[in-house]
Amino acid sequence: MCGAFYVRQSPTLAAYFGLESPSDLGEWVGREIINPRRILDGRSEFTVFRPTDRVLVIVQNKSGQYILQSARWWLLMKSDVEGTLTPHQEYATFNSRIDKVMATGRTLHNTRPKSFRVLIPASGYYEWLGKVPYAIERADGEPILFGAMAKAYPTPEGGYELGVSIVTLPGHPKLAHIHPKSLPLMIEDNEIPHWLDRTLANQHLHSFATPMLKHDMNTQPKSDIKQPELFGELQRIAAD
Repeated sequence: MCGAFYVRQSPTLAAYFGLESPSDLGEWVGREIINPRRILDGRSEFTVFRPTDRVLVIVQNKSGQYILQSARWWLLMKSDVEGTLTPHQEYATFNSRIDKVMATGRTLHNTRPKSFRVLIPASGYYEWLGKVPYAIERADGEPILFGAMAKAYPTPEGGYELGVSIVTLPGHPKLAHIHPKSLPLMIEDNEIPHWLDRTLANQHLHSFATPMLKHDMNTQPKSDIKQPELFGELQRIAAD
């Protein structure tokens, strides 16, 4: 995990932010939000994101406000001779293991620009069993907030661009029949302030390091990850 995730959006989402359509992702940058979960309050539009795509992330700014920003789903970036940033694909950095995030010393997360914690909203994600993708989402239909790490890279124009990586935990036994190796970190509403608190050092994230299913989850195979329709038997995975 996680090689792909999907987001369902709606016109009500666009209206909330004063956008003409929910596909105007670039216009979301810098818009303040009150409740992170409100950004995924609809079901009418379906978008799949893969590594190196631009995604939306929730960041806590220096004033303590939650804002939406655009980011590249690849933590390690490099610049060409003109200063243009691109994913550094010699290393796969679209996921970050929690033990690596918490490690001290000279690690990817502790070298400049240092990593900081953000959230990535999603409706669900995919794991592959052989060549068959399985969609995994909350059984109650509520969105998922992935715990993620970000780096801010300076741009030639004087701004910055974010690279992000979804944090993964050790695999969960209830999902081992699909993907035994890892589980994406999913942040609860009451954990948001704790996760985004920049005064909390990464090595003190022990409360997030144990793989747990805090909600019932549904999983179901798909013929094509780009289509919202599912096929085959739906399986309910009970919460811990």
